[in-house]
Formats: sequence, structure tokens, C-alpha cells
Amino acid sequence: MSTGIRGKVFLRYFPGVFFLARRHGTVPLHEAIQQLSWLLGIWESETAKGFFPTIKPFEYKETLEFTHVGQPILNFRSRAFSIPENEPKHAENGFLRINIEKNLVSFMVAMNIGIVEISEGKVVDTELQLESIGLHHMSTTNLPITTKVARTFNLIDEVTLEQNVSMATVSTPTLTPHLSVRYKKVLSPLHDALQQLSWLLGTWESDTAKGFFPTIKPFEYKETLEFTHVGQPVLNFRFSSFTPDNVPKHRDSGFLRVNMGTNQVAFISAQNVGIVEIEEGSVNGNELQLESTGILHASFASLPHTTKIARTFKLIDPSTLEQTVSMATTTTPEMKPHLSVRYKKSQSNL
Repeated sequence: MSTGIRGKVFLRYFPGVFFLARRHGTVPLHEAIQQLSWLLGIWESETAKGFFPTIKPFEYKETLEFTHVGQPILNFRSRAFSIPENEPKHAENGFLRINIEKNLVSFMVAMNIGIVEISEGKVVDTELQLESIGLHHMSTTNLPITTKVARTFNLIDEVTLEQNVSMATVSTPTLTPHLSVRYKKVLSPLHDALQQLSWLLGTWESDTAKGFFPTIKPFEYKETLEFTHVGQPVLNFRFSSFTPDNVPKHRDSGFLRVNMGTNQVAFISAQNVGIVEIEEGSVNGNELQLESTGILHASFASLPHTTKIARTFKLIDPSTLEQTVSMATTTTPEMKPHLSVRYKKSQSNL
């Protein structure tokens, strides 16, 4: 199967966070599906009820998964199970596509009961309304045949999603409510030690990003920061920078550790330019100040070598983050300002 991406790729999942990793960093969400980004993640039902005029009401449980691989498409999967037996029941696999010019969403789905469906509709803010434009059944599908399906996904808050499904059949020709489900996003509880850094969590896209230093020509660039967690007393981070025309450049990946019971923080980092480093400092309110305690270089890392780094992260408001970086090198031994970036939050990863 072709992914459309060269090189080795694999899906990585931190609870509540999806991305496709590859050798040169994470695959950014395609601009065409930004308006559906609120669906991304794994959702597990809190309540799930089924009803229809011709059947006995029932309860069940269901898991939804929405993922992406950088294409203008969301991948969709749902799995339903009986209660209390926990036996696999209804299952769906498919895709969501968007026609930007028409502001039209297409939902293509295959069901394990022998039905394929295409539904179309519109997304308005955090509500997606869809109605089938075509259904096809295998020849041995159980009667009565479904003739129409309508479904709505509605984000109640960052961690709560609702889906309502109506359907019509050959014996009940009018669209009639069938399923009502409320889901919670699958999240790992944030470790107590990280509460003081929780304001960093999420994906941040640069609004402005400027670089300067006495020995180089000033430049502008783009950068994405990702801070995630898996329930440990550690934040995972990944920084990916690009030229204005999207050529990948500097990469920085590592961890933020908190000295338990204190506000002392260690920034443990590996960089694609042949540097590893540890910075240490403290978090006070919504500001984190760090300074390197040790920097190591690959034997063939470019000269001049960096000898000292200091950086500050500061939350300006809930959706705005700033980072400033200073550094010293073997040819510029005094600390000098190097980077100044302002980011906007694009996704919350609690």
C-alpha cells in the first residue's frame, strides 16, 4: 500500500494525540482539513444508546478513531461492542474528504454488515452534519434494507464529542432517530508534577519567527512546537522549523523533566545539527527560564560550536506563546540574542 510519503513511516499514538512520524519529523495536518481538526484522536463512549421503531432499545459501547497522514483526508474507524458481554458488533472504516471550494465534506464508509455509504454535508465551527447520497448493500444483507442515513458530530468541549444518527429503511421510509452517543477523548491523566507546565501542552504554530546573530545574516522562518505527555512526570517535545517555502531545517526533540516537589525543570534535547544538550532552570507562573549546563557536539558538527544556550518560554495568553533564545559560540563567547518566536496554539493536547 502506498502512503504517498517516501521513506519509513509509522503511526505513533500518545493518548489523545495522533501523528505520523517519519525520519524528518511529524507530518503536519493538511490545510484542507484544519476545520475538522477537532475530531482528531480516540474517543470512547460514555453513553451509547440505540433505538428504532422496529427494534428493542439497547445500550452498547463504542470507540471512534480519527487520524491523518498529511493528506487532505481524515481516516475514520469505529468499533462497537455489546454490554455487558463486550462482544464485537458493528464496525466501520472510512474517510472524510473536504471540497474547499464548495465547503462540502464527503464521508466514505464501509461497514462490516455489508453496506457501503457516501454521505455529504457541511462543517460549521465544531459541528459536522452529513446525509447519505448513496448506499449499496451486499446481496445477502439482512432485511430491512437501510435506504437513508443522517449523522451529526458535535464537539461539546475539548474532551467531549456527541454523535447522533438517524436512518430510514424500506419498512420505515422516514428518517428516524437511531443512535445517540456521547464520547470522551482518551487522555492520560497529567502527572501532578507537570501541572505547573500544563500551559505548554499542545501544538503551537509560529506567527512570527526571526533569527539573528553577529556572525550571520538575519532570517525569518516557520516553526511548529509540540508538547505532549503520556502520564509520566515528563513532557515530550518536538520542535520542527522550516524555511518560508517549507524546506525542513532545524529539528529539536526531547523531554522536560521536573524535579519532584520543586519548580526546577530540566530540558533534555537532541538536535539534528549534531548537538545534544541539557538546560536547567525554573518555572514561575507561566514563564519557564532555562540555561544550558552541558552541550555535546558530534565530531563533524559544523563550526563554530555552540558553547552556551539560554531560552525562555512565556505564555502571553491562553493561545499565544513566546520563545526567546540566546547563545554563545566558540567565536562569539558572550551570550547574544539569537531567536525570537511568537506562536499561536493550533491544537490542545491535554
